[in-house]
Amino acid sequence: MNRLRRCLPVVLLLAAACKRDVAPTPPAATSPTWPQLRNKVAHYPNGKNKIRWQAKVFEDGREVNHGLYVAWHPNGTPSYRGTWVDGEQHGWSLLWHDDGSPLEAQLWEFGTRKLVVSDPEQFRKIEQAVSTAPADSAANRG
Repeated sequence: MNRLRRCLPVVLLLAAACKRDVAPTPPAATSPTWPQLRNKVAHYPNGKNKIRWQAKVFEDGREVNHGLYVAWHPNGTPSYRGTWVDGEQHGWSLLWHDDGSPLEAQLWEFGTRKLVVSDPEQFRKIEQAVSTAPADSAANRG
């Protein structure tokens, strides 16, 4: 133990001296990490939003829907809202008529439709639950 106490100051001095003599490491060249998550948008000719979605873009240029996907009718009312994971619908998708009334809610599990709800009262309950829920964790897995 005494030997360690006597050597420790020397070790610390040498470490400090080495640190001063070493040039700082230049930052590595930044290259994009693939795949990348990109926000996408399409508009109607009148300039109104048609679709907003997220897509995974791979280095070779391939894209798959991944994340929130929202679409509107030409009159500006919502037509679709759903979540996609690696190119497959997952979770609740909500669809509306162009007058804003509910069309149906669909429950998807990684590309397989499991349930369709057409009852307006049930639709509103699902719509409320979906709008207050945190973002779908499956879509955020990357």
